[in-house]
Amino acid sequence: MIRRSAIERMIAAYPETHFKSVHSMPMSGTRSDVVQSSNLYALFDCIIDAETGAYLSEDYSFCFTVAEDLVGRYGLMGRVS
Repeated sequence: MIRRSAIERMIAAYPETHFKSVHSMPMSGTRSDVVQSSNLYALFDCIIDAETGAYLSEDYSFCFTVAEDLVGRYGLMGRVS
């Protein structure tokens, strides 16, 4: 389980993950907003690795993002694997 304080630090560290609403796309194709909030963050979204083109699921993308941040912050060398 992740502590609330850890999530709050992630929100502060990754402000670019903030979004304002979630939409649904029903079978009819009509889009409608179902959730609007100022407190939504995409901290665990899937990503595409820019270097390899690989699709990274939520867990891998989370680890990848945190590892890349640590590499940049502490000057570690080499590709994170």
